[in-house]
Parts: sequence; structure tokens; C-alpha cells
Amino acid sequence: MKTELAFLGCLALAACLAHVAVQPARAAAAVWGTTTWRGERAYALSNGSWRAIVSVDRGRLVHFGPAAAEKNLLFETSSRDNPFSWGGHRVWLGPQALWGWPPPDAWERAAAEQVRVAGDRLELLMPDAGRGFPRMTRIYEPAGDRLACRIAVAGGTQAVQVMQVLQTPQATTVDLRPAPSAQWPRGYFRCGGEVGPSMQPEFALPAGVEETPGKVRIRFAGKSDKLAFPPQTLTAQVAGTKLTMAFGESRGAELAAPDGGFYTQVYIGHPGAPVVEIEQLSPQWQAGEAGEFSMYLEVVPGPAKP
Repeated sequence: MKTELAFLGCLALAACLAHVAVQPARAAAAVWGTTTWRGERAYALSNGSWRAIVSVDRGRLVHFGPAAAEKNLLFETSSRDNPFSWGGHRVWLGPQALWGWPPPDAWERAAAEQVRVAGDRLELLMPDAGRGFPRMTRIYEPAGDRLACRIAVAGGTQAVQVMQVLQTPQATTVDLRPAPSAQWPRGYFRCGGEVGPSMQPEFALPAGVEETPGKVRIRFAGKSDKLAFPPQTLTAQVAGTKLTMAFGESRGAELAAPDGGFYTQVYIGHPGAPVVEIEQLSPQWQAGEAGEFSMYLEVVPGPAKP
């Protein structure tokens, strides 16, 4: 009897060891690691499908592209001496009528004041812009197959919205869905560029814009323009790769809906600004209230379609 029990015990132990042996090793969780980008202090993270680089000296995401390639889907400048832009992920607090142009240096041309890294979560506290604007914190972290770009604001006396702007190269094309209505027969409207701030229900088709049933395609045509659409995920084709930018969560005490709530926007540049900017905007929140607005980036595998 003892021999049988010992034999059965050995079988059980062997089965247990065999079970342990066939379990696949868990991949290490992606975390932000220090690196150097264009000679600048930076952090990098790859989740297997995309790679992201955040420059501390520019206080922003500067590289986002396929993990298996060095391709950057964002417009970049080689140094911070470029008078046009620092490229990548621009973030402003609007509505823009609060400051006109240019944006405060604290948002557009400043290094992060503080950096906090907790595994796969990277936080950059940006300098105080003054004039009653709340302090802004940029947060970058994986969210499934996507990169979450979150902007948190706190304090201040201005009622603001978050404007997340991603600069992409001149050759980018962008696809969006219009939503025709009695007020907006085209399902979108012009809201800036060379036509000036406006919300025209009817207008001549801008250069570089193509309409097909259920879709609007936008490309650089050498003439500045800006178009606004209802909140949605837009798709950009950049250098043969598909990039999506999704409208995310807005957490804050809502005061108003600038641009009629048409928060997904595209700016077409001009020869002096050779970019296509894809944008997601939040509602305007009540003054002094904390808020957070997220958008999500994803590299879609497979060849991009024309």
C-alpha cells in the first residue's frame, strides 16, 4: 500500500512539474526607459507594435511609429532652434481667443519642469503659463494596443479647454466621417486657416479636400485651411503607415462647447508651415476645476491603402 501511495505521489509530482514546464514565460511589462533623442534628455517605450519617445527638453512626445522600424510618423525638427516649431505633440489650453498667437512659451517652447515615472506611466509637469491659466501635466501611458496621451489641468482662474495637436509630415492624408445635418449640410465646417475663424455652413471645397460618400479626405495643398468635424477617430496615412488618433474621455465640469462641439479638427499647412496637424479638443471646463482629457494613438498593422 505504501509503495502504491509513493508511486501515485511521484506521478502527481511529475504531472505538476510537466504543467509548470509548459507554461509560457510572461513577457516583461513595457516601461519607460531613459534615452537620448537629438541630443536631448528623453524617455522611450515600446509595446511591441509601436515605439514612443518623449523629450524632456521639449516637454512632449516627439516620436511615434512602428516598433520594428525607425520610422517616425510625427513631424520633427532636428533642434529646438527651429523658429517654426518643436514638432510632435503640441498641447495648448483654449479657446485660442484667450491668447491669440503665439501660444505661451510654457506650453510651446519649454522643457518639463518636473518628471515622474511609474513603470509604464510618464508624467511631465509643464511650467506655469501665468495669466490665470491652470497648470498642465502631460501623461503618456500604454492603453492596450494604443498610446494614451492625457492632459490634466488643475488650479487657475481661466475657464479652459484642452487642445491636443499632433503635427504630421506634409505628405500625410487624413480620412474623416462627415455628419450632415440641417445646420451643417456638408457635415463639417471651416474654422480657420486663410479663411479666418468662421463656422460657415456652405463654402467652396477647400484645396486639398476630397469628398466621397461618407468620407472626407484631406491632404496638403500649399494653402492654409482648417476643418472641424464631430468627435471621432480619424485615420492618417503617413509614409505608407496607418495611424489613428481617437477622441477620448473628458473629465471636468463642462461650461461650454467651443466650435459647436466639433472637436475633431485638421489644420492644413502652407509652404512656411509644411505640416498637416490632426487635433482632438475637449469641452471648455469651469474655471478653477480640475480636468483631464485623453486621446489615443495607434499604429495599424498592414500596408496603408491609397
